[in-house]
Amino acid sequence: IVSVPFMNDNYSYVVVDSETREACAIDPADPEATLECAKKIGARLTTVLTTHKHHDHAGGNGRLVAMMAEEENGAVAMKVYGHARDGCHGVNARVEHGDVVRVGRGTRFLVTHVPCHTRGHVVYGLLGQEYEDDGETAPSLADVKAMFTGDAIINGGVGAFFHGDAKDCYENLHERLADVSDDCLVFSGHEYMETNLRFAKAIDVADEITANCFFAILLHRHKRASTMPSSFRVERRLNPFFR
Repeated sequence: IVSVPFMNDNYSYVVVDSETREACAIDPADPEATLECAKKIGARLTTVLTTHKHHDHAGGNGRLVAMMAEEENGAVAMKVYGHARDGCHGVNARVEHGDVVRVGRGTRFLVTHVPCHTRGHVVYGLLGQEYEDDGETAPSLADVKAMFTGDAIINGGVGAFFHGDAKDCYENLHERLADVSDDCLVFSGHEYMETNLRFAKAIDVADEITANCFFAILLHRHKRASTMPSSFRVERRLNPFFR
């Protein structure tokens, strides 16, 4: 998993299948930076996973497909996944809640629909190698080792409720994602942890753990270091929307 920072605070990601070196790009809104990253690590982009329709997540899909076609003289037909309810730019393959997307031989993502930030927002859970894909046993969120959350979970907070409300957010975090392990890593779409923990600290001034974590993050960000990844253990303890 390689993060691709762009603009002021955005992240996209390149995830590489270790067996084939085929890779997927998650929310590659800066296609040039994404392709450069893939080349640098010796990976071949074949797939795009789109969490939601906003331009700073889906806006590079079409351009990346065109760039890859030019790179390989049309030899690669990229699959661009996204949920039907969002109508994401450049999507040519629809996903639904519970689908599994495969990249290369051994890399699989479980799709979970989490409507609130947008109606068709999904998160992609990277399944662990111990999950046996026998074609009969459906994966569960307990099998997920890392989750790419877009704007559904943004380290220490959540994205704005553009197409949902607090009830939708609660259902996403406490019901739809309830079975995710505390050890599951969280790779979100923005570098907002400092801002989000400042808010969390302000609404619960007696919470010394959140305050201490905030000051640690402050020092971390002063060095311009990334706070990715978080984890569900961290989010369930510090993120006020998980409480």
